[in-house]
Amino acid sequence: MRRRTMLRSIGTVVGFATTAGSISTTRARTNSVESPTLVDRSFTVEGVAPGNDSRASANISEDEIELTGTITGSSSCQTAQLAGCCIIDEEFVAAIETVEPDDEEVCLPHLTEITYRARFQFEPASPQRVTVIHDDRVVLGPDSSNNT
Repeated sequence: MRRRTMLRSIGTVVGFATTAGSISTTRARTNSVESPTLVDRSFTVEGVAPGNDSRASANISEDEIELTGTITGSSSCQTAQLAGCCIIDEEFVAAIETVEPDDEEVCLPHLTEITYRARFQFEPASPQRVTVIHDDRVVLGPDSSNNT
């Protein structure tokens, strides 16, 4: 049940981001008086290589979460982007997706590993739980085999 609610919430964020043309950050109500607020973010694709690896890890500090990961693309042209992020019940959820580039280059249909790094800064402090979703599949968090 929790996974379904989380995916539905992040789907709302991703849907809004697609409609609005930019990434939206939402914050769900929490019991905490000083709820974490996302104040800055960055996302960088660091490399592409043949392969079929999909994983993520999180480094949580006092006011920052750094995600590093690899998502699987289905062609030589695909890249990755941050589809959306939100805070649900004091847990940070980030959705990463593979996308085709806008230009019309010739793409070879083979699996690729797209390596990325994302940083998120929070005030007054970062959430202590993280879930990462790759193309609608939880790869890091309570519903995956890689728990934080």
